[in-house]
Amino acid sequence: MLLSLSLKLFTREVRSGYLTSMLASLILAITIVSGISLFTDRLEQALNTETEEFLGGKLKFESNQNSIKAVIEDLNLEETSHMEMVLFASVIFSDDEMQLSSVKAVDNYYPLIGELELKNSTGMFKVSSSPAPGTVWMDERLQNLLLLDYGDEIFLGDAKLIFTATIIYEPDRASGNFAFAPKTIMNIFDVESTNVIQPGSRVEYNYLFNGPDEEIAQIKEKLEKEKENGD
Repeated sequence: MLLSLSLKLFTREVRSGYLTSMLASLILAITIVSGISLFTDRLEQALNTETEEFLGGKLKFESNQNSIKAVIEDLNLEETSHMEMVLFASVIFSDDEMQLSSVKAVDNYYPLIGELELKNSTGMFKVSSSPAPGTVWMDERLQNLLLLDYGDEIFLGDAKLIFTATIIYEPDRASGNFAFAPKTIMNIFDVESTNVIQPGSRVEYNYLFNGPDEEIAQIKEKLEKEKENGD
């Protein structure tokens, strides 16, 4: 009896068109919510990717003393890659000019994320590696200020290096606190030969990490326990 009455009422609502309108509204609402959810998910993924490339990795540790280096070397990194960079400001000399530059010395694991876009005498090209020892890359503004051609020698402290490419784009452009001067990128193994870093020098040591979220979280927890004031 109840079932029969329910079927009759349902049939009447369908014929009246009210139920059809409600069903269409429900489908439209579900479609809109699903579309917004998909859009926000894609947007979040894109923002995360851009943030990681802007940072240079999933996790970044900054230090003025570099007392954390031994702790980082003892980390058990199974799936996470990491790199070291040293940031400082120094005057660079060419045969004819001199100019203050923001120097970024990177190891052979640079960059962890993304690619650099460079330019030399043959045109523009992309690389996913650091400068070779004995060479440097520079911003175009610095190249022009120093009146340099590709292959020219520059002098950084006591070191003589070769200018080989112009920096068009670098993934971790926001790294460091020395962005007030045009950029120079060099290999970290050439830093010692410059004798620029002395006791009392203003230097920033950065470590970048890229790997699975679970391992990154463990590394972050470890570094937060070991960090000192200013890190």
